[in-house]
Amino acid sequence: MEELLYLTGFIASRITLRPAVTTQLHGTRSIGLGEVNLYDGDQDEENDSLVAARNNGIPFMLLPARLSSRLKHLIPYTLACELRCAPVGRDHNRITVAMAFPTDELAIERLRSTTSMTIFPVACEAKALDDLLEQSW
Repeated sequence: MEELLYLTGFIASRITLRPAVTTQLHGTRSIGLGEVNLYDGDQDEENDSLVAARNNGIPFMLLPARLSSRLKHLIPYTLACELRCAPVGRDHNRITVAMAFPTDELAIERLRSTTSMTIFPVACEAKALDDLLEQSW
């Protein structure tokens, strides 16, 4: 990367790594005019949330197995459990937050007022988020 920047005339003084985010939803596939759900009926509410997120242009993210210690302090654990969310990235004054319901404007506003930072919501698998929230911070 440094060589590429050197060849183009830029000097790399700082590189910011961001979590991998994709607009593809895991567990759904497009066919024709609609969406086909590949999950069981037990997760209808979470699946509706993922489809709504996709329709609103919210990206999907595969969650890590553990949160970095530098991210854990950004959102209080009790609030993260209440809103079903987890901080997965930070860039200056913006937090990337994986959410079970990323289209919930009230939750996003509550996170914004609690952290005093801009919130960038991403959708994620509900099961992976629940596993991450089981690890208290």
